[in-house]
Amino acid sequence: MATPAKRIRLYAAAIAIMLVAVGSVTALAVYAGGSNSVTVDVSYDSKFTSILVGSDSTVADVLDELDITLDENDLVSPSLSNKVSGGMEISVKRVDVTHTQYIVPIECEMSYVADPTLFEGMSIVEDPGERGEIAETFTMVKIDGTFASAAITKNEVISEGHGGVIRYGTRPVSEMHSFYDAPAYKVEGSSDGGMITEADGTTYEYDYTIDMRATAYTTERQVNKITASGAVAQPGIVAVHSSVLPMGTEVYIVAPDGSWSYGKAVVGDRGVLGKVIDLYFNYWDDCVYFGARDAVVYVLK
Repeated sequence: MATPAKRIRLYAAAIAIMLVAVGSVTALAVYAGGSNSVTVDVSYDSKFTSILVGSDSTVADVLDELDITLDENDLVSPSLSNKVSGGMEISVKRVDVTHTQYIVPIECEMSYVADPTLFEGMSIVEDPGERGEIAETFTMVKIDGTFASAAITKNEVISEGHGGVIRYGTRPVSEMHSFYDAPAYKVEGSSDGGMITEADGTTYEYDYTIDMRATAYTTERQVNKITASGAVAQPGIVAVHSSVLPMGTEVYIVAPDGSWSYGKAVVGDRGVLGKVIDLYFNYWDDCVYFGARDAVVYVLK
């Protein structure tokens, strides 16, 4: 049979009062505790609760009484091991942590090497290098659904990559070939024939003209320097498709507006299909400078 003191504690354990307010729920729960009970306030999951517990209870006991479960990142204040006291406010905040990984490139460093075969102001990318990669882990934290912080929490090198090489020219521009200065010449005749006279009096009789696209090529830094005709590649040898001009044809090549002149040349190499004439230059830089241009080709007799 229960003693009077035990019966009093059992009666106290059965008391529960619920107060309902507009927009929120406030609850007052009374649990067994007798004269050594204290009231603590608990806020969690957008709720607020007051509970009467024994004075020897811990914060963990209070959360257990209210069936509040915690995830590993959740924040509880005061800590779970703290003993409760009258008027204590216990706060439970839900913490959501997300990790996102991004791949970030590591730019490669370029080395610059002087090249006396290139003209000043020109450069060649000999080795573009290879970028490395870093895996960055981006961590974002939300507390009770509100953004709290964000930071890069981990860097891991996936690949180192390697640097590249750029060669830059040191050869004086004054050594460029004279065709850039458009040597003087005079043409008398029409597209159906006439005479070309150079400044020194040299004359060339031509049969007809062809409007063509002039490109440039070189054998610089190449082992094979022999053309399709068997001659060594050199200025004055040009390449044209045989359907346009047969091998051995002599030509005189100038700009349509007279701004440059390649001069007299012979078809000594095979070219691409179409009205394209490939002009030989000794240096790669000259080819780059020349590029591709419109040209008038005088077919000599």
